[in-house]
Amino acid sequence: MPRDELLSEEQHRHLQEVTHRWRVREQALRLLSSRDHSVDELRQKLRQRFRERSLIEACLQELVGRGLLSDERFARHFIESRLSSRDHGPYRLLGELRQRGVSRELAESVLSQYDDAALWHEKAARLLDKMLRKSKPGARENLWQKLYQHGFPREVIDRVLDELPELPENSSR
Repeated sequence: MPRDELLSEEQHRHLQEVTHRWRVREQALRLLSSRDHSVDELRQKLRQRFRERSLIEACLQELVGRGLLSDERFARHFIESRLSSRDHGPYRLLGELRQRGVSRELAESVLSQYDDAALWHEKAARLLDKMLRKSKPGARENLWQKLYQHGFPREVIDRVLDELPELPENSSR
């Protein structure tokens, strides 16, 4: 094409679409370079910046197809990160994964790989110890409720509380 010839309407639209697709993909890769995201998280972030939903969905499908975006990998990394830095129980982790758009089935499947009573007991005992060091011991019911809010199963909570010496109002739930 000669240099002084203008682009046709169709060529111009095609060039704009290619440019938009490239910008969406560039932003997605920039976000993924900082940390893993769930598909839903990445979708939400891209929608804040771009209006073209079809381009966003095409980009997400491409990234999943290439293995650059994976809810399963995200869930594993998320759980590993939380286990190394926080004392939360499995129900709390499940809820946090669900908030980030990971399906219940996948979240439960990945979390089941950490189905270790000793792990959850250790996490609950460590959290209970922190709570007791921060303030005077509360009633068993209050401690039970706080552990429950952090996502620990009833059996784990009962066991760690039973291991404590005496507590005021040492009654069951």
